[in-house]
Amino acid sequence: MAKTFAVGPKDVGVSYEMWADLLMNALGISDTADNTRVLIVCWCQAEGTNATNNPMATTLVTKGSKQYPGVTTAAVQDYPSPQAGIAATASTLQESRYTNVLDAMKNDRDYVRTAYLVATSPWGTTNLPTVAAGVKASGGKNGAGYSAIKGKYIELGKWKPSGPGGITGWLQSEAQSIPGVSTVESGVSAIEQVKNAMDASEKFLEKLSDPHTWYRIGQVVLGAIFVAIGIYMLGKTSGVSDVVPNIGGSSGSKPSGGSKATATKVSATEAITPAKTPKKLPVAAEPVPA
Repeated sequence: MAKTFAVGPKDVGVSYEMWADLLMNALGISDTADNTRVLIVCWCQAEGTNATNNPMATTLVTKGSKQYPGVTTAAVQDYPSPQAGIAATASTLQESRYTNVLDAMKNDRDYVRTAYLVATSPWGTTNLPTVAAGVKASGGKNGAGYSAIKGKYIELGKWKPSGPGGITGWLQSEAQSIPGVSTVESGVSAIEQVKNAMDASEKFLEKLSDPHTWYRIGQVVLGAIFVAIGIYMLGKTSGVSDVVPNIGGSSGSKPSGGSKATATKVSATEAITPAKTPKKLPVAAEPVPA
């Protein structure tokens, strides 16, 4: 289903509230997230910049962008179209340093609380909590304070919407897939991947230079050596011994009483000479009865 975007009283430009809808759409945030919509409108108001297609004053350099001359303390950019400005803003918010801000926006958290997250983040819009608190005090989304700022228009420069229907037609036809978002995001993703790889390499080198690392490696190597020596000595001492049978015992019998069989030394002559038969003793003659 096509998203229906809010349109200002005069179809002559992109209002702060239109910008909020476009940015939410680019970030995949539900159009029912009213707290986030109010936050973005307040954010535009707090920045108060005339940077072209950049009411939230992001500094991400992209193809076709130029530094806005009105700010000397930060490299705020002018963008050639609202699409490019939305793409740059969305990509900046998806950087790891704004994870808590984006999470609050996606979960439609209270806009005053989220404003404090923005103020203390690297974005640094320090007066945003004051603007957000003023809007809330005047009735919030339906109050006079919000109504006074949501219809303000961003600076479009020389950009003109393509196709029929002016701004309204452009919103309905172009905003569903804002050109440049995937390109900028892929570039940011590649930079993040390189940075992560460099961080991992740096940590690895730090480990190598840590003396504790080599101490642990030495312990593991010495332990392996001692285990190998132990296995070797165990093999040497557990060889098979010659067993001398007990010749005096019966074949296959086990020693009784749990005692070990004692090997009997026998000479070669004794081993081959049959046992002598014991001599019979003379039997005394029985007396003849009288």
